[in-house]
Amino acid sequence: MKKYEKAEENYYEQFIDYEKIDEISSDLFTKKILKEIVIDGGNHSSFADYGNQKGDGEATISVDEQVGRTVEEIIKYLDELNKLGVGGV
Repeated sequence: MKKYEKAEENYYEQFIDYEKIDEISSDLFTKKILKEIVIDGGNHSSFADYGNQKGDGEATISVDEQVGRTVEEIIKYLDELNKLGVGGV
């Protein structure tokens, strides 16, 4: 089993650009691009539609509305990252 795990690790490693990871990681802090987005009326369980979660409040918006807002916010965030030259997406 160990041999398989090592082979799998080497396989994935060929796709990893460690320099790019370091560059992006430092940009996360120096360009202050980490962002928290709150969707009023939403809750954790509606984010991925996987049912009630302990401590999760009752959503006041539908799952479809929350997913739609989530998609909109992700698109805006990716646009912001691209404007900063960080995205590559």
